[in-house]
Amino acid sequence: MFPEPDGVLCREKGRMVNPATGEMSDYEEMWETIEAQATGADSAIFCLVAAVSGPAAELHKARGSLVRIGQFIQCLLIVGDEVNVERWIYAGEDAVGATDANTIRADGWVRVIKLGPRVLPCRWVFRGEACWKGATYDDQTQPWTWLLTEKHSW
Repeated sequence: MFPEPDGVLCREKGRMVNPATGEMSDYEEMWETIEAQATGADSAIFCLVAAVSGPAAELHKARGSLVRIGQFIQCLLIVGDEVNVERWIYAGEDAVGATDANTIRADGWVRVIKLGPRVLPCRWVFRGEACWKGATYDDQTQPWTWLLTEKHSW
């Protein structure tokens, strides 16, 4: 990792297997530093982590993770070979109404990525102060449970 002179960007250089060719290749990426922020009525910045759990998850070969850090939420759920992803960003209380058929806005949060047919439990962690470690989320459309395994704030 090599910080750029602007103090915001960082250049990553490395070598890894190129999935398209199967051969080792050089790569270079630019990363931007973004500060985590408190959202909505929350008085702190939250880091929340949840995972799919329980016997139903094993039976259906479901595995998934949900991570919220400040104003960003990303959730991944894999059921067998089916991949589902959602990413939400907090845009502020003025973010209401949908801007197009693929964008959903709720409580200031905007869904910016949706992949796969399932609805993921991102809304569960919109209010970080209302979440607690050990809490569970049961979705009536899916037989497994999500378990909040970590909660940190600053």
